[in-house]
Amino acid sequence: MQGTVIGRRDGRWWDADNCHNPMPIRVNDRFYCYYTGNYGSGEWWDHRNHQRVGYAVADHPTGPWKRADVPLISTTPGAWDHLMTACPVVTRGGDGRFYMVYKGVSKGSPPFGGQVRMGLAIADRPEGPFVKQTGNFFDAPGVKFPSDDNYIWFKDGAFHAIVKDYGGNFQNKHREALVRFVSTDCLHWEVDGADPVLTDFTYLRDDGQRVGPVQRLDQPQIIFDDTGTPLVLLLAVKEHPDDVNDDTAYNIHVPLTRGM
Repeated sequence: MQGTVIGRRDGRWWDADNCHNPMPIRVNDRFYCYYTGNYGSGEWWDHRNHQRVGYAVADHPTGPWKRADVPLISTTPGAWDHLMTACPVVTRGGDGRFYMVYKGVSKGSPPFGGQVRMGLAIADRPEGPFVKQTGNFFDAPGVKFPSDDNYIWFKDGAFHAIVKDYGGNFQNKHREALVRFVSTDCLHWEVDGADPVLTDFTYLRDDGQRVGPVQRLDQPQIIFDDTGTPLVLLLAVKEHPDDVNDDTAYNIHVPLTRGM
């Protein structure tokens, strides 16, 4: 089945024009999809700086989906997420609570703003309210935009993350890579092991041909089996530079042959 489940909507909504970076989870018999929404003038930066985190809920993945009228995570004036909030990823911890890692941008010179950082919010229920925690992570001192597009999950008493490393901030093998992190509280993170690189910005096709390095290897997410064992890594790919629009972005499914 194909179709749009969460799209544009008429009116002065916080997510009227675009909905992207979806992160679905299942809690009991309901499905929650966390996402980034925005509105704007049509100019890229205007839409980017109106990004906020929201969610929709449904009894079945095909819908109908009911979404919130206001953002789930809005900005905090003067804080690290002063300008925008985006890219939510959510997992349920061992204590039964829901842990959300999201991206924010601090106040700074327009249109980019200040530093791009990651933070944590926690809720007792999947629909919130999510309470913002103090501190940032996946950080590199002096680097304005060190990481992006994270994925988190809870397994064997610890939180795990896949983090997009811009510029070799967390490893010294590749200019860009997906890097594994681990944490006991989802707030204080360390690289996972002596070799934390999950992959560089290349991938191997079924026919044995290696593709890349590509411009973007975004939105890592994992499909788990019923026991919580990771089976497949999902990634979004754009091969050509961002200012080249003659290529097609696509998704790939990478079987996981070793433990995560």
